[in-house]
Amino acid sequence: MCIQSIWDQYDNDNSGYLDREEAKRFVMESIKGQNQDTPLGKKMTLQQREKKEEEDELNEQQFEACFTAVDDDNNGSISRDEMLQFIKLVSDIDEFY
Repeated sequence: MCIQSIWDQYDNDNSGYLDREEAKRFVMESIKGQNQDTPLGKKMTLQQREKKEEEDELNEQQFEACFTAVDDDNNGSISRDEMLQFIKLVSDIDEFY
C-alpha cells in the first residue's frame, strides 16, 4: 500500500493530513485486516478471529501514545512524511512510496 492510497481512503476532509479520528480509523481497520488470516494463510474460525481481535484491540491510551509518537510536530494531525516514517519504523521497510 502506498501513502497516497492511505490518504485517498482515510483523509475524509481532504486536508492533506490525518486527524486523530481519521488516523484511528486507519489503525483499527489495519489491525482488523490482519486478523482475517492466520500466518499460514488459512482462514480462522469465528472464535479464533474474535479472540485475536480482542488481543489486538487498541485501547484509547495506546492509540493516543502511538499518535503522539508519530505526530512529530505536535500539531494534532499526521502528515504524509510522519506516516511514512512510522510505516518504515514498524514494518522495517526501507522503500515505501
